[in-house]
Amino acid sequence: MPKISVSACVIVKNEEKHIERWLANVRRIADEIIVVDTGSTDRTVELAETGGAKVYFFEWIHDFSAAKNYALDQAHGDWIIFLDADEYFTEDALKRLPQVLQEVHPQRKIVGLISPFLNIDEADHGRVIDQAYQMRIFRRSRTLRYVGSVHEMIRNMAMESGKREYQMTDLMFIHTGYSILTQAEKNKRNLELLLQERAREGKDDPKKFPYFMDTYYSMGEFEKSLDYARRFLAYVDRTRDSQESERKAWLTLLFSMDQLGTLAEQGMAEVERALAKHPRWAELSWEKGKVFFRQMRYGKAREQFFRAMELSELPEENPEELQHVFMPTVMPELYYLLGRTYQEEGKESIALQYWQKSLKTYFYQERCLQDALRVLLRGDMTKTIAFFEALPLDDAAKKFLCEQLRLFPPGEIYLYFSQPKTDSYANFMIAGRYEDAAYRCARELAETYRRAAVQCEKNPLSRETLDWLRIVPPRWLPKFPQVEIHPAGKGTEA
Repeated sequence: MPKISVSACVIVKNEEKHIERWLANVRRIADEIIVVDTGSTDRTVELAETGGAKVYFFEWIHDFSAAKNYALDQAHGDWIIFLDADEYFTEDALKRLPQVLQEVHPQRKIVGLISPFLNIDEADHGRVIDQAYQMRIFRRSRTLRYVGSVHEMIRNMAMESGKREYQMTDLMFIHTGYSILTQAEKNKRNLELLLQERAREGKDDPKKFPYFMDTYYSMGEFEKSLDYARRFLAYVDRTRDSQESERKAWLTLLFSMDQLGTLAEQGMAEVERALAKHPRWAELSWEKGKVFFRQMRYGKAREQFFRAMELSELPEENPEELQHVFMPTVMPELYYLLGRTYQEEGKESIALQYWQKSLKTYFYQERCLQDALRVLLRGDMTKTIAFFEALPLDDAAKKFLCEQLRLFPPGEIYLYFSQPKTDSYANFMIAGRYEDAAYRCARELAETYRRAAVQCEKNPLSRETLDWLRIVPPRWLPKFPQVEIHPAGKGTEA
């Protein structure tokens, strides 16, 4: 069989943080790398050229599809891989992708492969936001084009009715772009593009309601996200279309009600309405369990949590229509709330088992960790250490654990995981050597004042100098610059 050629494409603007990882990832499977720059002012273009990419330039016209279709026009491979700059294939997907393409290439009716991907927040210790599915691997063809100025999707313009045009795969990739540090800027950009698109069309397009819904929810405007979720679900009810975004609309409706504080009182009717249509959706059983939990009906809540886990193991009825799956996201909280239901019944040992599962899934949870510590610290130290050593604790996780332990009376558990120096303040306090602890603290404070005096002498009129002059003890004042402090807070040299 002739070798199948692959073109990897991407559109970029100021992606120097991600472009090298993207290049290293696609270089392993691509014969050609196409980078289309839409106006970078950082080192993105330089890094792309150094990394062996063919770099093209496209003037940004506030239309993601136009830029991506321009990239497609530059490609020559049999198949296209179109990942964003902040995305990358897993190691398993990289190894298996060539063989998968060899298998599907002769099947001309299959024009694309749908891949699962995880949205993760790298700024939040790799927390999973959700799992979704999109077509990012497809044949190079003039009939396969992107549509939509924002939230663009690939479409087969020559698709015949009833023709199967894609194949589900398990070739997973990771998306890192929805970080808590960057989301606000992206939300603002996406909302502007959506409003511009609506103005050009001169009317509301119900199929774009999910995009407004998502954006407003991410911006914290929950009344608006709730409104768009209701409007989209009403559209689905009228048209009876099978919509790939319906699942997310139901969940966003419930998430919005939760944020607005109305879930416990009004949410059950909405959950039941959704379950009547989609009884196999695991996320809906999870939401029903949360409503019961807020109503303090812990046995009922537990039944729904277990049902959600059972349903999440079943194969999807219509995987081709699936867009988002939220169960990977909710599992840490699901295990945590399961533990809480047992705790409320006085079964703390079972609660600890589920809290340990929760922390294994995602460790950086203050509520779960503190509840576990409240129980564990009343018991045997050896069991407490064994509880945490069963978890994959790296240095960052140990630091987070110690931060939570400091909320409790100091003890040997903190010493075990923090491993402070023998002459440290923490070690002296836990050992009950309070005079030594006070002396150590005084030495550190004196060293802080000394360093502050050196810095203030270099810049005597700074705001920092004035702040130090207000707080240092009188005996330290001669070591600081002589500055007259005026009521307005400004200083002049005496």
